[in-house]
Amino acid sequence: MPQQSISQKASYLKDAVFGANDGIITTFAVIAGAQGAGIGIGVVIILGLSNLIADGISMASGSYLGTKSESEVKEAEYKLDNTKDVKKLREARQKTLALKHAL
Repeated sequence: MPQQSISQKASYLKDAVFGANDGIITTFAVIAGAQGAGIGIGVVIILGLSNLIADGISMASGSYLGTKSESEVKEAEYKLDNTKDVKKLREARQKTLALKHAL
């Protein structure tokens, strides 16, 4: 398994901190709202836990889709660059052959 660079590890840390921060805030809002509405403590706990799970799934899928999209764009750029390079090589070869036949 290839070793990860520091920037790759930092990206994971950034996602984890962002996800945890978002999860804490929204879970607090759900619990505070439910408690303020006078809902029973058991229901409040269930709402909080279900919100934590939903936030985790949401953040993970968002991060996955974002990373996948970024990877697809980089791959498309790489293919485009290679296509341009192949075209340039073909043009240069044709010019070289034309010069060779002209001599």
